[in-house]
Amino acid sequence: MVNDLSEQQIRSQQFAQALMPNVQPDSIPWPMGDKLQNSIPSEVDSSRLEAAVQNLFKETDTTNPNRTRALVVVYDNNIIVEKYAPGFSKNIRLTGWSMTKSITSAIAGVLVEQNRLNIDAPAPVPEWKENDDPRHQITTRHLLQQTTGLKFEEVYSKSSHATRMLCEHGDMGAYAASLRLQHAIGSRFHYSSGNSNILSRIIRHIVGDNDYHAFPYEQLFYRIGMYSIVLEPDASGTFVGSSFCFATARDWARFGLLYLNNGMFNGQQILSPDWVKQSVTPSSVAEQGEYGFQWWLNKGKAGRRENRLFPTLPEDLFFADGFEGQNVFVIPSKKLVVVRLGFTRKKEYGEVRFLEDVIAAVK
Repeated sequence: MVNDLSEQQIRSQQFAQALMPNVQPDSIPWPMGDKLQNSIPSEVDSSRLEAAVQNLFKETDTTNPNRTRALVVVYDNNIIVEKYAPGFSKNIRLTGWSMTKSITSAIAGVLVEQNRLNIDAPAPVPEWKENDDPRHQITTRHLLQQTTGLKFEEVYSKSSHATRMLCEHGDMGAYAASLRLQHAIGSRFHYSSGNSNILSRIIRHIVGDNDYHAFPYEQLFYRIGMYSIVLEPDASGTFVGSSFCFATARDWARFGLLYLNNGMFNGQQILSPDWVKQSVTPSSVAEQGEYGFQWWLNKGKAGRRENRLFPTLPEDLFFADGFEGQNVFVIPSKKLVVVRLGFTRKKEYGEVRFLEDVIAAVK
């Protein structure tokens, strides 16, 4: 988006991009490549699974259709079913919208592992550096857990902080960082794309402009075979860590596998197990135990486990969630990663029933 900077200024920016590895994914076994096993594990009821898939793609409401575009189900690290709507395929990049937040969290986790980011120190945000600024006490952990207390209206049906940030400001992180406090820091969970873009800007400041645009690709994506992924920057050159990420369904599944396996991928420890554990541990102020480090959770509040987002689904379920039905579901107890991408304008597309059916198909 051309904002705050002229088109000429934007086009003149020079990014040192990562060099794509010279690989042929079709000849490399999954998950680093796209060569799949042809067999289905004996414990999987393939007929029941196929029925669940057909039901997910079936349109029962023609006036407000689900428009499922891509589905990948991974069980025990292998793809057991994959389906695409007409016009889509395993090679098509699809938007993740707010699933990008989980990507941004993972990039922060790489910096933590490299001892370059202390999430419990005051967040390194220039606008908050003075000790007498009440926002100085906001930590990166608060940003990750969406507990900063910053005033931010996450509404897309009118002019709001979210729409102004995404559509009117060239430096989205700076805009979000300029906002005042509405609540005491750490006192409540409040979902905000602004927090995610402040986090993305912090990552840029730590990494430095010489390495920033290559950093996620070299340190994370290419190490787990995510060769299709595209992070889009704002006009200032900072990745829009809240929203603007595209990848194939298989690459979204690879990202889920990284967390299913506690940060291990293809024999390499990409993220520390402790980071993954913290990422899926709910903030103490999330009333339903529903949020960790930019991941949605199904934990329920301590002492009230029945008060979960999805009471009929396993408690250890966690997921990346994006606008219009973009999801990466991870269920460690069932060894499952489920990716669903689509264009659903209503609140639900039948995800709970589908996940119930997939779980039932794995004996």
